[in-house]
Amino acid sequence: GLAMGWLLAYPPLFLWTVWRSCRHLGFSVRAVLGPVSMPLLASLLMAGIVMATRTLLSAELAHAVALAILTMTGAVAFASIMWMLDRSSIREAVQFIRG
Repeated sequence: GLAMGWLLAYPPLFLWTVWRSCRHLGFSVRAVLGPVSMPLLASLLMAGIVMATRTLLSAELAHAVALAILTMTGAVAFASIMWMLDRSSIREAVQFIRG
């Protein structure tokens, strides 16, 4: 219930807040939201892949094992999708981590 409420209420509230802030600060909404478009798309695709994988897992699997499998699936899916859609962001993140 609570998670569904956040899922439904937060995106419109966030978009309204961005729109109002951009109006007052003189930024375009596209300039603010543009950089997050690829990670958002990758996140949505990753969520779909993780949910599909969850349906394929055996109900007899221990919860910790299922969690580990789904976590790794999500990480690999997100990294792969970002690599396909926006390699420059991945390269930038790797350079940042390396220092």
